[in-house]
Amino acid sequence: LVVWPPLAAPRRDVVVTDELLVTAVHDTLAKLVTLSPVQKLYLPKSFRQHFPNKWSHRVCIETYMANALRLRLYVPEISSEILSLCIQEMLKIDVDIAEEDAESSDTEEPDSAESTARPDVEEGQFSFDDVGTIEEDDGQPGTDARAKLDAMMLLMLGLVRETMAGPDKDRIPLVTLLIREFERFILPTFQTRHVQFLLFYACSFS
Repeated sequence: LVVWPPLAAPRRDVVVTDELLVTAVHDTLAKLVTLSPVQKLYLPKSFRQHFPNKWSHRVCIETYMANALRLRLYVPEISSEILSLCIQEMLKIDVDIAEEDAESSDTEEPDSAESTARPDVEEGQFSFDDVGTIEEDDGQPGTDARAKLDAMMLLMLGLVRETMAGPDKDRIPLVTLLIREFERFILPTFQTRHVQFLLFYACSFS
């Protein structure tokens, strides 16, 4: 097999980081979508099938979701499907947290429950003071449900903040989608206590 022009030897002074690899993948995907627009029809189904389940490691879920949100920047046609999928996956973890809290409250001593509660935050309330500080307290890094939901909420809250600071042509579709997801999934879901703050946060912008 003759290759022409000859392949250049790899440069030893170039450090290939994870960010460079991720950027290369997104650039390649963007070019494929440009060359074959019909591929856009298959992306939502693919992302839904391969989205990490709620038992996956936090880093796996966070990385997958971050790249899914990045995809919508150059494939805006599937933006609503991606955001809807992320919200639905967040709801699964949110409900699990509520069930765990309910089970622990039945077996936990009153004194121990009071000692672990924050005096300035009601039980189940999302606090913006916790943004940027993801803690895992079950002794198994990456497996705590609260840390997973925190990471997902940070990504979505950042997207909401960035979008709501932009023009109305970007703000209105996002608010419309959040209201629709609130009516379709969040409101009928029993014991969800955190995901609805995405809509509340968006409504806080004038």
